[in-house]
Amino acid sequence: MVSTQIEIRTRAFVPTKSAVLAIIAFTYCTTLASAKEDEVEFWLRQAESACNEIENGDAADHAFVRLHAVYLQRGETAKAEQITTRIKNREQRARAHIAIAKHYAEAGNAKRCKLCLLYTSPSPRDRG
Repeated sequence: MVSTQIEIRTRAFVPTKSAVLAIIAFTYCTTLASAKEDEVEFWLRQAESACNEIENGDAADHAFVRLHAVYLQRGETAKAEQITTRIKNREQRARAHIAIAKHYAEAGNAKRCKLCLLYTSPSPRDRG
């Protein structure tokens, strides 16, 4: 019988500040689903505060997209629009504007829907 030894070397994983803040922001957003009505504002402020402190662009974008979705689910479209402006990734920001436009369309507000969709159109400089 041949015995094989496998040496496993582990390196200590030290998460970055941005990673920790992103996890915190996601946790706060998730907590909202089960929060009592009088606690919701507290958790929203905590999530937004954590998002604002994230230094890594990708991590911040993911956290802001999640927070944007929470505000839309709550019907707080104006707040969702504010959050959308903080998303740096063009594709994710466009998806966020489309989600807002859909919300306005479902509410029968064609003017606001059109305005949101204009944000998703490529500008002349993006066309090449």
